[in-house]
Amino acid sequence: MEKNLNILPTSLLADEIRKQCTLDDVLYLNSSNHLVFQSMSLDSNVKTMNYGRESSAKINNTNFNLDILQKELDDLQEKFDFIVGDLPIGVKEEILESPHRNLRIRTKKNWIVLMTSLFKLRENGYGLFLVESMFWSAKWKHFEDALSANGFFIDAIFNPPERILAPVTSTQPNIILVSKERKSNLYICELNEMSIDSIQTIVSNLREGVHTDQLETGMFVEKSDFKDFYNFKILNQIERLKSTYKEYKTYKLSDVSLMMNVGRRQFSFENIENSIYIPLYENDKVQTDVLQLRKHNNYIQVTLDSNLVRNQFLKIFFISDLGNLVRQSLTTRATTIPRINKKDLGLIFVPIPPMEEQNEIANIFESLTSLKESIEKFTKEIALNPKSTVSISGKVNDLLTGLDKLNNEDHIRALIRKGESKTCEFKQTLSLDIHKKIKNKDLEHAVLKTMVAFLNSQGGKLLVGVSDAGEITGLSKEIGKFYKNSNDKFLLHFRNLIKNQIGQKFYHYMDYNIFKIEDEEILLVDCKPSDIPCFLNEKEFFVRINPASEKLDGPKLLEYVNVRFQK
Repeated sequence: MEKNLNILPTSLLADEIRKQCTLDDVLYLNSSNHLVFQSMSLDSNVKTMNYGRESSAKINNTNFNLDILQKELDDLQEKFDFIVGDLPIGVKEEILESPHRNLRIRTKKNWIVLMTSLFKLRENGYGLFLVESMFWSAKWKHFEDALSANGFFIDAIFNPPERILAPVTSTQPNIILVSKERKSNLYICELNEMSIDSIQTIVSNLREGVHTDQLETGMFVEKSDFKDFYNFKILNQIERLKSTYKEYKTYKLSDVSLMMNVGRRQFSFENIENSIYIPLYENDKVQTDVLQLRKHNNYIQVTLDSNLVRNQFLKIFFISDLGNLVRQSLTTRATTIPRINKKDLGLIFVPIPPMEEQNEIANIFESLTSLKESIEKFTKEIALNPKSTVSISGKVNDLLTGLDKLNNEDHIRALIRKGESKTCEFKQTLSLDIHKKIKNKDLEHAVLKTMVAFLNSQGGKLLVGVSDAGEITGLSKEIGKFYKNSNDKFLLHFRNLIKNQIGQKFYHYMDYNIFKIEDEEILLVDCKPSDIPCFLNEKEFFVRINPASEKLDGPKLLEYVNVRFQK
């Protein structure tokens, strides 16, 4: 596929579905100014019904545009292989009634147009539409039931790049692919700017039923299990967290709560012990002290079971990357101002360690908070107290050394939780065949191949000592068996591999070291994007295609090198 960075992944997706499925007769519906499928509007062979605001200065009412579009669809006699809909989102509800189709539902106007257009689809055709991310809602379930009753089924859901509709709206939409064939599983895939290189693979995986275990290249899931992309990623991260911290248990928030109260105007919460205050709006901070709340009506008070969870620990959890992702998943994306509701809050999953560990985490957090305040105070006074810098400089250096170590450990754990991707890969060993207990050169080749692919692409991180499932297996057995328990000898061997098979001129693009995580040794290799092409053993050229390393040769190699390394 020809790479064009000016075209959105969503447009490339539509083009590739059309190409791989040989969809000749195409109808493009545009009743918004989002243009996420902009390539359709540029193709003279595509029949276009265009009622976007940009194309009609006199018609600025979204609902009026949709009314006209629906009427034209009702009058249209043609059938199509592929219908692509750039439809507005967040519009009002109306009643769709069609006696000859045995259809009467009250639903969003853009969904009504979507449904109407599907009756113009040929038997083996597809529909691709921009929709709100509301698959968890009763409204969407009702609409999906109406689709199914009329012989239309959702094959796939795609999550486009964040802020794809900015600056018009911050709402995160999704894209659905509809056909007339009922399938047992749902294909889900997350698109981003890096997906441009792998759209062809994404569509091929969908058509051939290939499950990749990665959102970036497509996964098949049970339809009933999928609510939205945020919740899916949260549950995956929690599963990896449980494999890393085996003592963690996962609870629904409602299962560890004694009660939940939503704040109201002219209302103040009672100060109840072991309560946490979750803001209704994403940008506000989670609090554990009722006195820290400015407006009580902007919070939900959650009183926690003190036998299971401490409020201070839960506050710390919501500050973490995973906790932030959980909070993002709670906001209602179809509204102008994303807002949490009480029912959804009770259904979220939170990973909780034993109480002893919660207390330790809370104590460390309090110490770090005090340390931060002391550092801020010292920073303000350092210019006026130069003598004090001499006595404290040694302690500061010791502190930074300790924090660097902690940051590396936390960074590695975060990489493991997020899983493999285009910029991250796990290898269980460098060369030890765990079944035969012997050294295997093919395993070393696989590690070096990944590093070369990172160098030739956008860079990435390689963790050696971690299984594909995210379990920390460590390198202690390998280091003990082949390197006499010496990390230095292991690292020297690794450096020689790089020197002999990748080349010394690439040294400065790579940082690597061994870190101890949970009493296990893990090799972290951080590869930066190279400015020049890198060949393994001066003959093999690899690039990252989500989430694997792919060998290029011939015309594809020349084309990639010309684009990627052009001066």
